[in-house]
Amino acid sequence: MSVLCLGQFRSKDLEKPLPVRKLLKEAIKNAENGYDPQTHPPATVVLEKYTEKVISMAETLGNYFGIDITDSHVVALPVIHEQFVYIRREDIGNLLLRICSEVGLNSLINQLKPFM
Repeated sequence: MSVLCLGQFRSKDLEKPLPVRKLLKEAIKNAENGYDPQTHPPATVVLEKYTEKVISMAETLGNYFGIDITDSHVVALPVIHEQFVYIRREDIGNLLLRICSEVGLNSLINQLKPFM
């Protein structure tokens, strides 16, 4: 469980861990995320880079956002109420992809500091 959870959210363990690589692969394929194979690096390169980046940020993601990653798998997500997971499963990969690509983790943390 995370110690410095965003907004005091606790983490809730998932029944089945979700592979970071698979979540990011789904997110890259999602047209709403703006990946364009004609202008961006090959999807396999993006996937490798972002998988490594997310895994390297595991401690920070756990501490600030309640997204716990162990052995390259998301194992827990933040909750806002005892029975409700804060981030929907289908949005996890999108969030991880955006943290890696659009805003960057430091920028996101700075934007959220007033609420912490």
